[in-house]
Amino acid sequence: MATIAICLFGHNEAARLPRALESATWADQIVYVDCESTDASQEVARRYTDRIYPFHDDAIITDIRTFSFEQATTDWIFYLDPDEVIPPALAAEIRAVISSERPLNGYRLPRRNHVLGQWLRYGRQYPDTQLRLFRKGKAHFPPQVEHERLRVEGPLGKLREALHHFPVETPMAAMDKMNYYSTTAAIRLLRAGKRPTLLRAVPHLVLRPAVRFFRRYFLQRGFLDGWPGFITAFVSSLEMPFAYFKMWYFVRHGDGALGGRQTWAFKDNARVRGGATRLLTAVRFAAEQHRDHRRKGKIAAPYINHPIGVAERLAGAGLEHDSELLMAAVLHDVIEDTQATEEELTARFGPRVAAIVMEVTDDKSFQEAERKERVVASIAAKSKEARLLKLCDLIENVNDVIHHPPNWSESRKNRYFDWGERVVAAMAGIHPRLEREFTELVAQGRRQLKAG
Repeated sequence: MATIAICLFGHNEAARLPRALESATWADQIVYVDCESTDASQEVARRYTDRIYPFHDDAIITDIRTFSFEQATTDWIFYLDPDEVIPPALAAEIRAVISSERPLNGYRLPRRNHVLGQWLRYGRQYPDTQLRLFRKGKAHFPPQVEHERLRVEGPLGKLREALHHFPVETPMAAMDKMNYYSTTAAIRLLRAGKRPTLLRAVPHLVLRPAVRFFRRYFLQRGFLDGWPGFITAFVSSLEMPFAYFKMWYFVRHGDGALGGRQTWAFKDNARVRGGATRLLTAVRFAAEQHRDHRRKGKIAAPYINHPIGVAERLAGAGLEHDSELLMAAVLHDVIEDTQATEEELTARFGPRVAAIVMEVTDDKSFQEAERKERVVASIAAKSKEARLLKLCDLIENVNDVIHHPPNWSESRKNRYFDWGERVVAAMAGIHPRLEREFTELVAQGRRQLKAG
């Protein structure tokens, strides 16, 4: 019989978790990923499952979901949010579908949105089709910031029964939702290079909110849902003007606007240009330090290609706005392999860059085998930045072993793969997409060795 896991994650969701988890007890596994909760979320989850895993709270949602999927060992996965409930009829239909003779790889289903105690049938609130059920290994999320979309291999089926969703149970919750989505909308605008101007203010503050409210409340008949329908349409229309206010505020006040969370999205152009200048200075410094060094591959590429490659991987993983982390990536081997010193890095590039570099610098007073063991033993205690840098360093090294192989024996290559896997396992969850990339490269390398 086919098995299924219900996967969900949360941050400070102790009040809502019992209802969601109780509705999932029919499944073979429940996987809960806790994102640095400070309430009783983990204690609540333990009443329903022993598959509880930690994850950092500032991660991209798709990465958290993907991490939760990877912890499941079942044939199928259904992912759930803490404010959702799987009714018995839907649970029975899911069991029947996955146990059928030839199930598809994924299934869509309707979702009922309950606002202030009422199921909304109008205003584009139903059927609110969701793609939640899929065969493990046959679906993935493309990397995005918000409104993630699951991609499934092959055609999709459709379930009849609906998932129940309770996003707004009090007026305060409605405002909280608007506050969250207006913030993410401001992020999206700024990342697209938009800046507040008087010309843009009119459509964002007046025209678009009015059109959205008119469409949802009148054209899509949200008025038939009574007061909950009006509140939903009205609060939704406020998202755009508040997003515009926040965009203006973030540009004007810079990094501190969000109290440290996702502030990378709100750096103004002058700060970005300053970071780019410092990064280019770091590249030049590293190139000068490594000017006589070559990689060990057959083409003997200039060594500077490697740290630049590490920085490129970090930037491609969504960290392009952290210029100091990228600088540390470019400089990460200068202490270990050249005459540069920590004091010099601190003076030139600042204490944070120097600290990250020192965290990933091996102590060459130990023999190579012992150095490697010390890396495995200590990596979990390193800062998040140091772990991300080390992960990208390993990916670059494995990629070179595959595509620009050094003059190593087969056994030495396998030992490097084994060691790299131990290091990555010790920092599991730091960045699921990069971890998958590392795993796939190692598998490719092993296949290459087997083929001779």
